[in-house]
Amino acid sequence: MLELEIAELSDAIRRVAVSAQHLHTVHAVSVAKNLNIEPRWTLTVDEIAPLHRAAESLVRVAADAELDATHEAASRLLSLLDLLKQNFLRDGLVHIDENNYQRLNDYLKQTDTAVGDQLRSRYALMLSASDKRYYLPKEPLFGAQVFDRFAIANDDIAEAGKCLALERGTATVFHLMRVMEVGLRALGKELGIPYAPSWESYIKQLESLLDGKNYDKLTAEQKAKRDFYRDVLGDLTSIKSAWRNPTMHIVRSYDAKQAGMIFGVVGSLMDHLAKKLSADPSSGAISTGQSSL
Repeated sequence: MLELEIAELSDAIRRVAVSAQHLHTVHAVSVAKNLNIEPRWTLTVDEIAPLHRAAESLVRVAADAELDATHEAASRLLSLLDLLKQNFLRDGLVHIDENNYQRLNDYLKQTDTAVGDQLRSRYALMLSASDKRYYLPKEPLFGAQVFDRFAIANDDIAEAGKCLALERGTATVFHLMRVMEVGLRALGKELGIPYAPSWESYIKQLESLLDGKNYDKLTAEQKAKRDFYRDVLGDLTSIKSAWRNPTMHIVRSYDAKQAGMIFGVVGSLMDHLAKKLSADPSSGAISTGQSSL
């Protein structure tokens, strides 16, 4: 998939069109003033600068967007503009003879045609301003503490954001459940529970350890945080039943609104975990492909 800032492409196309129209105006005025002598036209540096910037933008954007014909046409236009500025710039004016005027006019038309033809063969999706903040966030989506403390989950958090921006609700929830597994495993590590093959295995061991009958087995620090552990375990169990199991077993799908709500819930829980747990979980992950729940 190609990604680009549509405003830059739009601005470059507009500048080419405006410059082409301006060149025609200059030509018409020059011809009117020079009916009996060889035509000669001039453009100021300030007049040619926007066209030069537009050509530069088109060359760059066309390369990023794989618009080959546009890139070739814009490159020819840019090369000619460089040549004119280098060889025909005197006293702040770019002097254009008839031959170079015709070349410039032709290159402007070719560039405009190439852009139009190639854009008609493409299909673009535009993100709203609110969706863009999920697709290209300026800050970590779940906050800096989660980003630093649960680095192993960063890829899935980023992918969940992109899927949410593109309104792929079920894919969003899938990635969020992977994020939750990181939190579950971190909680297990905090309480000395070894690797388990599924959420169910972790949850059963956590429930047993936090049961009142096993209170004496906890360290003093763990006893002080027991209410926190039980609250988090309750949240994880609820999420497992409500969203994780149905998602992994293809029982249900989610629209963007539902996924956005789940995104907020998971983000809040991960932020809560990051403030309380002692360390980032070690590398490795619980397999989300396990069917045993």
